[in-house]
Amino acid sequence: MSSRNLDRAVSNIVKRCLPIAVATYAGETAILVIMESSITSRARRNAEVREAMGKPGRDFDLLVYTPTEVRELRGEPECPLGDVLAVCRVVYGSLDSLR
Repeated sequence: MSSRNLDRAVSNIVKRCLPIAVATYAGETAILVIMESSITSRARRNAEVREAMGKPGRDFDLLVYTPTEVRELRGEPECPLGDVLAVCRVVYGSLDSLR
């Protein structure tokens, strides 16, 4: 995947979803989005962000969490979030208050 597609996908997320942070991981083949949302279904939030990414983002894996979910799940052994937070590269915003 090209860095151009990543840049476009992140730009689209920032414009349409107003995230707190966007980060990449897994060799920039995946995107983590932290955003406030009234949508309680993680699958629906994921679909919303996937749509916002548009064509440039169709090949990226995607995780979408709220800050509350990050705080609750980051230490859960069954959840990959802790591992992702440890290795991801922030490309927009900040994860400082959530790590």
